[in-house]
Amino acid sequence: METFLVKCETLLSRCTVHRKLECQNWKCIEIREHVGILTRDRGAPSIKQELLNLCIASEFNCYISYSENPIDDGLMGRWESVGDCLWKVPKLVDEKEVNEWLKLGNWLLYLAREPLVETVELDLSGRVPKVKALNNKSVPFAIGSDFDDDPWYCFLRAVVSVRVSP
Repeated sequence: METFLVKCETLLSRCTVHRKLECQNWKCIEIREHVGILTRDRGAPSIKQELLNLCIASEFNCYISYSENPIDDGLMGRWESVGDCLWKVPKLVDEKEVNEWLKLGNWLLYLAREPLVETVELDLSGRVPKVKALNNKSVPFAIGSDFDDDPWYCFLRAVVSVRVSP
């Protein structure tokens, strides 16, 4: 797990962070492509893709809670439904295709050995984003997306020190 978290830390240190938040037992890093009406963080899309690749390739299982159905939408790989709108991402999958599939936004990805029993959802109603029902210590990392897939909120266990730019 430490190797994965170090890789995430290194990857996230490359992005232009627009907000760094402490929430519950997590460090929450916001990755935003659209910074303003005329400003874009051109590095954000590649960092998002690399982060997704890292999650899928990790020693953990990768789960996505999403209203879309990867089987009905024709995504490659052997997707497994493990709950209501909860999918286990296959290890052999086209990561770019998965990234495109997620572009509608409003999804949550987390890593764990087994799927969580409780419904997991991203709560953006307050000043600080929270992941409801994600207190399980076996989950080292999660990503949540708002409705238009921007920003991504990356949640790392608070024991990891993340170097970010102000």
